[in-house]
Amino acid sequence: MTKWDAPFRLIWENRSVPHLVSIFSFGRTHTSVTLNPIPSRHNLQMKRTSAACPPILKTTGKRSWRRRRTRGPGSAVEQRRSQILERKKATEELIRKAVAVKDHLALFSDFHKYQRNGLSVYLESGRGHQLALPMRKYIQNLLKVNMEEPYGAEWPSEEKVKRREMVVPEARYIFVKQYSNGFITENSMKEGTEVEHMHAACSESCLLGFVHYRFVVEEELPVLYVYELQMEPSAQGKGLGKFMMQLIEQMACKNQMGAVMLTVQKANTQAMAFYTKLRYVISSTSPSRVDPQIGLEKSYEILCKAFDSEAKSKLEDGDY
Repeated sequence: MTKWDAPFRLIWENRSVPHLVSIFSFGRTHTSVTLNPIPSRHNLQMKRTSAACPPILKTTGKRSWRRRRTRGPGSAVEQRRSQILERKKATEELIRKAVAVKDHLALFSDFHKYQRNGLSVYLESGRGHQLALPMRKYIQNLLKVNMEEPYGAEWPSEEKVKRREMVVPEARYIFVKQYSNGFITENSMKEGTEVEHMHAACSESCLLGFVHYRFVVEEELPVLYVYELQMEPSAQGKGLGKFMMQLIEQMACKNQMGAVMLTVQKANTQAMAFYTKLRYVISSTSPSRVDPQIGLEKSYEILCKAFDSEAKSKLEDGDY
């Protein structure tokens, strides 16, 4: 070994030296240069687990590699998910409470009677699964009298649907009955129908119509849905239908429903004009607004009247 090799040997043999120091001798002049630390297994391991280099998450599909984002309980995603679940539970609880009420009509004493325009009637509540056979026959016949023409060729199949809907437990009713000295309606229905027999069986009161409604969820909002509002032809045009819808709206607000909704046949122009006058609008959920082309193929419109800003935004304006 020459005197020129000694400095290099000293460097490589002494592993405790923290930095490599290379000493270059050119004649009698020595230059010292400090280099990087010797890479060790310990140093490499520390680099792999350094916080400066977060773990990589491999995704499938069209996504590429991306860095994992920590989602703690306070993250925006978790907060949004929690809000959605809370709102869903709150909506379900409102529906549950509304359904649990045995008689909604009992809470509105101002709507127990209607005595105007030659009518003297009173209202009475009912439940779908508790309807007596004569009442079922009355409902079926009145539906046929009022709705067979607007439905046209669709009526036979639609009538079967309505017969199933009318007797389910969640179906709620308000019946309109006249006092014995009230408005005469024996000739208001077709001759030979079952309704006339029903009227004959009434000793103190007779039926003039009914409302079938339910508490349901539409677009994640609690609403009162009017399935049927049917009045005998002789009782129409006397303010009774408006009176019934005012009661329905009061019940909806009392139970914190976001809106009242209903379905109307396009061919039933009289009904469309009636609800428009009551400030009902075509809902954003109606086929004609969801897709105009599909709307042309459908024979009905869905109408609504919202009571709060959220319901108005979703059910009237169509903002989601």
